[in-house]
Amino acid sequence: MRSQSFLAMFCLLISLSAARADEPAGQPADQEEAICKGLGFVETKSMTWLRERKCASCHHVRLMIWVDREARQRGFKVDEPGLKEATDFLLAAENRGAIIPKPGDPERAGNGYSLMALFTILSFRDVGQGPEPAAQEVMKVAAEHLVSKQQADGSWMPFLGNPPFRNPEEVSTLLAAFGLVAEPRVGIDVAPSATKMREWLKSNSKDEGSQARSLRILIDHERQTNVELLPQLTNGTGSN
Repeated sequence: MRSQSFLAMFCLLISLSAARADEPAGQPADQEEAICKGLGFVETKSMTWLRERKCASCHHVRLMIWVDREARQRGFKVDEPGLKEATDFLLAAENRGAIIPKPGDPERAGNGYSLMALFTILSFRDVGQGPEPAAQEVMKVAAEHLVSKQQADGSWMPFLGNPPFRNPEEVSTLLAAFGLVAEPRVGIDVAPSATKMREWLKSNSKDEGSQARSLRILIDHERQTNVELLPQLTNGTGSN
């Protein structure tokens, strides 16, 4: 279930990133219908998770906020009460959303960095309407956490265990990179970190899976090549 909803969110984000913010109705009708159905799926799964478990999870609630804000900016109808409920939960006092590990807490074994921090930045990134004012401080804290976990060579440590993505060595770096380069107003200077990351990718960008290619598109790394190859993977004609 976690993998299914995560991949649905990524498909939505790629579709939305390809759509012009001022022309949502200019998309093909079947693509617009698919986005609307995808929004309903993501919103239902994420809000069910939040209400039943009282937990933002590493990605369920955070990515619903991200997807809904992107979609709303492009003229799509979203679950506004659900979006507010999820936003209020994530930004509640006392770190209820578990954005970063609390001081003194042991780090989770096998985690190169906090996925909660990453997805919080992406949830409130500027999509043409400005980051949520209440999110400014938590975005700064989350960005500081990601930068502190970057390795000297520009990469981020791979995740071990079973996170909701595959081939984690390059993907963990691409995910962290997207969190830092996608939002220019995180409250700290991330340019040195982004430069080191792009230098690392020049020699280490080899993953041929759909997740890696999707993330390369989102951070504008070899974008055109990956735009051309990604449909082959999602149609089952390439590796996954």
